[in-house]
Amino acid sequence: MIEEFSLFAMKGGEELRRTMYTFKDKAERELSLRPEITPSIARVFLDKLQPLPRPIKLYYIGTVYRYDEPQNGRYREFRQAGVEVLGAEGPLVDTLVINDLYTFFNKIGMGNIITIKLNNISIIRRILEDMGINEGEQEHILHLIDKGLF
Repeated sequence: MIEEFSLFAMKGGEELRRTMYTFKDKAERELSLRPEITPSIARVFLDKLQPLPRPIKLYYIGTVYRYDEPQNGRYREFRQAGVEVLGAEGPLVDTLVINDLYTFFNKIGMGNIITIKLNNISIIRRILEDMGINEGEQEHILHLIDKGLF
């Protein structure tokens, strides 16, 4: 639930800081309540799971926190669930994850009420990169898109 801020700063820089609960502990370490779980999963993979055969499929469910003003229907504390496949990439892996989730929701009786929406942030990042927009400005633009302001 609590991570070193630097784990998230690598991805989002100062723009991300404004959306997080950050604080210093008694040892003056800069810490954050985690705003998402994916970086924590990456750290666990790097620290503990690298020797395992790939691909490695992991799922997680946990509490995350966002400081910024929540949109309608969003809260500052919420649960995040996800699936990560480490050591493989591409559309086939994405298709397998979607299939696993679809199977899961059918097994728990929710298959008829689930809507699957797909997006790919790397496409947006590539367009912004091709436009000559630096990474810090990209994070700001992505934040505005997420908030429905762009």
